[in-house]
Amino acid sequence: MTPSRPTSLLRAMAADVAGARSRRNAPVLAAIAALAVFLPVAPARAASLQKVNTSEWSVAGLPSYVSMYIYVPDQRAAKPPIVVGPHHCQGNGPGTFNEMSSLVSIANRTGFIMIFPEATGQNCWDAGSTRSLKHDAGGDTHAIVQMVRYTLSRYLRPPAAPCRPFRRHGVSVTDAIVQAPLSVGLQWRAKSPLFRKTCGSG
Repeated sequence: MTPSRPTSLLRAMAADVAGARSRRNAPVLAAIAALAVFLPVAPARAASLQKVNTSEWSVAGLPSYVSMYIYVPDQRAAKPPIVVGPHHCQGNGPGTFNEMSSLVSIANRTGFIMIFPEATGQNCWDAGSTRSLKHDAGGDTHAIVQMVRYTLSRYLRPPAAPCRPFRRHGVSVTDAIVQAPLSVGLQWRAKSPLFRKTCGSG
């Protein structure tokens, strides 16, 4: 591993000790040089929850209040499933991310991607109107499906199966998404043993 610049500088100072004329400064320089061996290399930046610009994922006709947050682990699986975690009433994307920290830990170990939709400024998700119960009709469910499409196009080629975690938070909008006829070209049931365990069998 290539040493960092501070490490190289300190080692150069250690080399000067041998030729130093003043023995008074030699112990100090030697001590500094010894510390260079133990200096840690700065770790790579860890994955974090990111808000995706609306202009990147949205299409015309979707609710303007719906926002998209995404978590992509540093090490993605070759064909990572997608977990969608809608928030509960009066919740938000970052809050749901924190509430699902145990699932985020599994994502870090196994490499799946997580989407956290947010109905910004709304009390609850619209899970009962005609536009949310019909395919691509411009409702909240359409917005969430569009987030999945965006994620598939950016991170998965060919696509794997998205998965919805079974949790009481966001259950209404989750059911509406599953029941509406969606044509994203894949199934909502994840087939791997991992997701039969973490997301249920339905």
